[in-house]
Amino acid sequence: SGTASHVYTKPEAATYTVTVTMTDKNASGGNLGTSSGTAMVAVNSGNELTALLSVNPTLAQIGQDVTFNGCASFTADDETITKYVLDPDGSGSLPAIDGGTDCTFTYAYASAGSYTPTLTVSDSTGASAKVSVESVMIQTPPSPGTGGGTGGGTDVGGVNNRSGGGALGWLTLLPFGVAAGLARRRAIRFG
Repeated sequence: SGTASHVYTKPEAATYTVTVTMTDKNASGGNLGTSSGTAMVAVNSGNELTALLSVNPTLAQIGQDVTFNGCASFTADDETITKYVLDPDGSGSLPAIDGGTDCTFTYAYASAGSYTPTLTVSDSTGASAKVSVESVMIQTPPSPGTGGGTGGGTDVGGVNNRSGGGALGWLTLLPFGVAAGLARRRAIRFG
């Protein structure tokens, strides 16, 4: 368990992508697994529509669920977010997912590669804001019996071999205050 903090000192408005990586070690110091997650942090954005997106995990296998959370997005005073739309690859080559007022999405990529998912939010005035998360990496699953994989793995010789995903990945969302919307989940699978 641990805590991390950072103080943003620039006075201008900006949105930052924060990535947290955790490694779980056994008693002898060997790696049991690694998990990472990202969240967007808006600094001094003032009173305007701002889209924020977190992704968990950022390293996954083909067919593995990846959760996208835009619930930390916010609007100007007295306005409401009326629509969340996720473009899983940011280029429009994969079908966009219209979540309506649901801010959490689950998507399983069908092909290995590096993706830049994009969230567009619209508010009650008709204004919209967009944000992208760099590099969601999707890998081909390992061959059976070779161990590895994300969030689970195999038991080889009494040692649980696992990497990525797993229960640790959710911890990265909690410090950024986006856990509130996790109860609202939209499960969508393609491919």
